[in-house]
Amino acid sequence: MKRWYNSDEAGQRIDRQYKKIKHQWQNNLTHNNLTILKRMGHQVQDVKKKAREKYWTSFLQSMDHRTPLAEVSRKIKIVQGKKVPSPFHPDPTKKSNELMQEWADASSYDCLPLQV
Repeated sequence: MKRWYNSDEAGQRIDRQYKKIKHQWQNNLTHNNLTILKRMGHQVQDVKKKAREKYWTSFLQSMDHRTPLAEVSRKIKIVQGKKVPSPFHPDPTKKSNELMQEWADASSYDCLPLQV
């Protein structure tokens, strides 16, 4: 899952380095490689923490008394890692009619059995 703070170049670079070191450790299970992996893991956490803080500060600076609460709530849910519900279809009646027509067309095929 792609995280919102992974758009930062430093975060992407350190993620690649961590994966490379993890692969090296998996191929050569030594205490030295494990120590390097753990140290790199702490660096990854630090970089991601700084990226999250940077994102959050820029978000807070972009808000004022006119910012819609829906936008604030959505951003907070994203930061917390919760899924944001997808928006409703702009014209649900039209979409339901289209789906019913597709179903009617599909159910009228000659290749379908008469009774189930």
